[in-house]
Amino acid sequence: MFALVVGKADANIAGAGTVALREIRRYQKSTDLLIRKRPFQRLVREIAEGEGGVGKYSFQSTAIEALQEAAECYLVSLFADVNECAIHAKRITIRGSHSQNQSSKPC
Repeated sequence: MFALVVGKADANIAGAGTVALREIRRYQKSTDLLIRKRPFQRLVREIAEGEGGVGKYSFQSTAIEALQEAAECYLVSLFADVNECAIHAKRITIRGSHSQNQSSKPC
């Protein structure tokens, strides 16, 4: 009834890391922001409310955009540094503790 083919790779399954590498190349080519605008705006307003109270601060859209650009630039450079240290230490993956260590000392 059913035939089993042994040793033949499935054409739909990509190799290990192929999709991740494709995504990396796609994001490196683009200049778009990686974090969505509305959730970032809500986060900025929530932090501002915690500092000074509700309705005390108002933000121009260009100011929030500049904050988002700076935050994403910082995060991208942090991940690049952490990844470089992981490669130096012959590790494949990174963890949260690695990024905490990176902010205080070099590899």
